[in-house]
Amino acid sequence: MTRMRTMAAVWPWQKSPPKAVLQELGQARSARPWILNLVQLAHWCTVAGTVQVAWLLFERRDALSLLLGPDWRVFSLLLSGLVLEAGGLAPMLMHAREDWQVAPALAGAAPQEANDPLLRQQAYRFLFSGLTLGQVLRALAVFGSGPAALALLLPPALVAVLGPSRPLLPWQRRGVPLLPLAVPLAVAFLLSSLAMLAAMLHLFGPALAAAGLPAALALAPGVCQGLGGGIEASLAETRFNQWWHLLAVLVLNAGLVGEILLVRLLG
Repeated sequence: MTRMRTMAAVWPWQKSPPKAVLQELGQARSARPWILNLVQLAHWCTVAGTVQVAWLLFERRDALSLLLGPDWRVFSLLLSGLVLEAGGLAPMLMHAREDWQVAPALAGAAPQEANDPLLRQQAYRFLFSGLTLGQVLRALAVFGSGPAALALLLPPALVAVLGPSRPLLPWQRRGVPLLPLAVPLAVAFLLSSLAMLAAMLHLFGPALAAAGLPAALALAPGVCQGLGGGIEASLAETRFNQWWHLLAVLVLNAGLVGEILLVRLLG
């Protein structure tokens, strides 16, 4: 076992044995190395998809200038996806520390036994702060910096950067928070999500309609983001079957594919 863990630090496809708590829950079979490698690969695909979206937006910067106006709004749109993905790097680092095994988080447990609840809390804070800021940037790019837009979008951004770390959302399992996220940040994330959905509809809806497609398809990437996160929080992090974790990330990737297709409609 010691040798396996030493080798795991050398090659990314080598994984540690299933954690003790997964064996107790009967989920060790779902934490076999090839399954964990698929989970890891799917996470890295989100990075590749985000870079692809950024490149496509950069290629269409002239068309976006006609749609959005000032350069700062075009830059904000390009930057928004990168900020969203930057927030996603925190849980990726957490998963790497956990050897890509979704398992119960128990305070004081060794890494080979269970996951670290404090690490989860910090990773979720960085994740949702990045998501909130990225969504605010996207909404500002589309709607501009008028008084109404600033009044709606600046408070979530300030909470993402300066908000408190408690109280946490009340959902727990065995005394450990299922979604260790501060309530103010959860509210800020929800508000920024609604703003981003409105921005996506405003930006891509006309292009979809011109192509003879329902304008509501512009909401698909955001819906996939929410659905993927919901699968991870409600299924992967409660049943601890790694297949649910993989499904969650595949849904996130489907959202990125949808966003790539939307951007291509712009010209």
